[in-house]
Amino acid sequence: MVINPYPCTSLEAAALYIAAHPERQVGLTSGTWDLFHDFHERTLERCLRELGYDGILIVGVDSDAEVRRAKGPGRPMQSEYQRRMLLDSNKNVTLVYIQDGIADFTRVCETLLGVRGGKVFRNEAFAGREDEVAVGSVRDKVRIVIIPDIDELNSTSALAERIRCTKDTPRT
Repeated sequence: MVINPYPCTSLEAAALYIAAHPERQVGLTSGTWDLFHDFHERTLERCLRELGYDGILIVGVDSDAEVRRAKGPGRPMQSEYQRRMLLDSNKNVTLVYIQDGIADFTRVCETLLGVRGGKVFRNEAFAGREDEVAVGSVRDKVRIVIIPDIDELNSTSALAERIRCTKDTPRT
């Protein structure tokens, strides 16, 4: 299911879905998800394992504008629509939305985790800074869970650079 943080009917429908499944834990994460690769998949698997495999995992996809602000004019490599579509088809993901900044993340967190609480998954950059995660008025209902980075894997930026270098190298 794809949700948009602004039309209230979409968020309301997602909240009703969560309320209709009280036996399932709810979790929220977000990111760029550009050039979807095995690190992304393993991160989603870790989030769902933390919830229990019948959990409801909500995933925010950074908008194209948000990615350009954070990573520069050469990114994203794939449009927000393509990235959202990939996540919407992922077996670990229940709900997907596009976010254009921290206010959208907070709004979704308050609306969907406010139903009965849940977990917010962040990467190691937030370790020791869990109180800085923008969960808004539901801070007392959520638990921040740090999903450790996987050391042997490269970032999407490193992967994109390898692709660019390969493209410029003549084949023999």
